[in-house]
Amino acid sequence: MQHIDISPDQVVEVPDLVRNGSMTGLPHRLPNLRVLAQDFYERQYGEYECWRLIYDLLQAGGFLEVGADVLDAVRSVQEIWFQDDPRDPLMVVQPWDWLVLHSARVGGQNICLVVDRMDMIHLHRHAGVRIEPMRRYRHQLLQVARLRCLM
Repeated sequence: MQHIDISPDQVVEVPDLVRNGSMTGLPHRLPNLRVLAQDFYERQYGEYECWRLIYDLLQAGGFLEVGADVLDAVRSVQEIWFQDDPRDPLMVVQPWDWLVLHSARVGGQNICLVVDRMDMIHLHRHAGVRIEPMRRYRHQLLQVARLRCLM
């Protein structure tokens, strides 16, 4: 994996990584997606390139090796919530979780990343890369997946 230097203001605390009173072997802090996203606001993506945005963000956060295949990203997650699950999905998410949204115009799905308990980052059809409230898209939510390294 590539080495990324991250300053203290570029990380976010993730207490959910503590399981049964002990760490899962992962750092207590993850790259702050809101800070990393700033480098992506001006990037040009095609109308249906939400997967490319997610892939690029995962590389920037150090979760994928540069040059990894997009399928490596797909294989790196595990479902933690599906639309028939009775739990509120917005209460189980943590930073870097994937949100799969229903989108009729994309042929079924649009993918986003959770920034924090309130917001997500995604590729907006007319506005490019944006951070928006997850609640705005709650009615379209099909699935939540978590990076296996964060489980």
